[in-house]
Amino acid sequence: MFTALSIQNFTLVKSVEMAFAPGLTAITGESGAGKSLLVAAVSMVLGARGERRMVRPGESSLQISAEFVLDPQGDSAAYLRDHELLDQDDVSRLWVRRIVRADGGSRAWVNGTSVSVSALREICASMVEVHGQFEQQLLLDHRTQLRWLDDFAETSQLRAEAGSLYRAWRTSEQELERIRQESHLSKERLESLLYQSELLQELALGTDEFDTLQARYKRLARAGELRERLAGVRRIVEGDAADAIAHACQELQSIDDADPALAQAIELLRTANISLDEARSDLRTYSDGIDLDEAALAAVEHRLDQVFETSRRLKVQPRELCSLAGRIRVDLAEHALESEREQAAAQRTSRAELDFRQRARELSSRRREAAREFRKEVSRVLKRIGLPDAHIELKFGEAQGETGLDRVDYLVTANRGCAPAPISQVASGGELARISLAIQMVAAKRSRLPCMILDEADLGVSGTTADVLGRTLHELARNTQVICVTHAAQVAAIADHHLRVHKDAGTDIKLFELSEDDRVEEVARMVGGRSVGEDAREYARTLLYDGSGGNSI
Repeated sequence: MFTALSIQNFTLVKSVEMAFAPGLTAITGESGAGKSLLVAAVSMVLGARGERRMVRPGESSLQISAEFVLDPQGDSAAYLRDHELLDQDDVSRLWVRRIVRADGGSRAWVNGTSVSVSALREICASMVEVHGQFEQQLLLDHRTQLRWLDDFAETSQLRAEAGSLYRAWRTSEQELERIRQESHLSKERLESLLYQSELLQELALGTDEFDTLQARYKRLARAGELRERLAGVRRIVEGDAADAIAHACQELQSIDDADPALAQAIELLRTANISLDEARSDLRTYSDGIDLDEAALAAVEHRLDQVFETSRRLKVQPRELCSLAGRIRVDLAEHALESEREQAAAQRTSRAELDFRQRARELSSRRREAAREFRKEVSRVLKRIGLPDAHIELKFGEAQGETGLDRVDYLVTANRGCAPAPISQVASGGELARISLAIQMVAAKRSRLPCMILDEADLGVSGTTADVLGRTLHELARNTQVICVTHAAQVAAIADHHLRVHKDAGTDIKLFELSEDDRVEEVARMVGGRSVGEDAREYARTLLYDGSGGNSI
């Protein structure tokens, strides 16, 4: 609820303070008194564009502040909670402030915290909606048109569930896309790894197998040469060399001398003889291992050819094949895990989409069921408020999002014989204001709407139509706070509260809350013009007290 407004240095307004109460509040005053300036000031504190020309001449800045009581379940309260902007002393209070400097600068605050003007607009969007001539933003917005139908169809819970499921689906889609983007393997890289893995699996090269093959190949390829050379060496170590060392040992041992050098020489020769024996044994073992097997040589050559061919195709050295195979196994294992994650995310996304569409189809069905009755109710109210030939049609289209699967367009006509057309094509500002009022009146019967400020919604109406319009506004005010700038005495008389705007000789705008006697004078002025006689006063009392006025309701 809108509870208070403070305006300082706004065009002709030096300083105005006003409080608002629930129900219907009428704001009246003579033409040119500045009633619409108050509406413009409200628009600015709600986030409308601020311009330096709006600063009162001679002042450095203008300041407008407004105070509201929050609906704890409303969009504004949710935004404030999400952005930690709630008033910690009173979480039900919303206080907004706007300053525009004469140099064009602008700032905004919410509960004492500086915010952007766009954030201010978003926060206040569900608190107050200002309706001026040709400024029916809500009525022209497709999202609002759909919300009003939902209000009438009482689908708020179903719509909230569809919105939650849609957000869950989109979050799941984003997670799936993130997993796909974070995959360390491109499609081309994966195909390359699979190709390499297949080659390496076919080769099945063992650890150190290549070095073993090369060594075996050398022995097999040179077997004849090696045997021949080994034979000569063995003849030496098994014949002349062994005999010579044995003979030398015998000769030295026969020398009768205790010289240490001689003893050392004898010991070395004995050690040499032992080493020679060991060498003969190793040479026999080595010689026995040299195989003149041509088939074995061919097999080794074939295996080496396989290794070199795979090495060439993979463009790595033969000794790197085993380590390459290990790296590829790691990469493919990681890819397998990523594929499992992606598959699980895809399944979650598919389930989330299915859940959303199922709930959204339920919502669509409820909307279409309610649309016919909604159309009839709005058309009936339009006739009551002075548009006897007006009626409204609802056209459904497809628009997937948090609100479900529907887009709804309100098609209206205000004249007999004219085909319904989009509301944006309605030419008359007065008609547009009353069409908006009728739609919200019907929607408001079943759910709460934001506080509405109507700037001359009664334009062009008088007499009985003005009386019906006043009653309609009063009925609307039972569900939502209504503040109405009006020129119609019937509307002013039926209001729960009455404020009067006055411009003094110094062109300074003032605002007064009227007492009962003041209301009689003001309504009489609205009836009789500048010359207020007793007849006008008596008629004013009749409007106020005989069943037409707000005091009788």
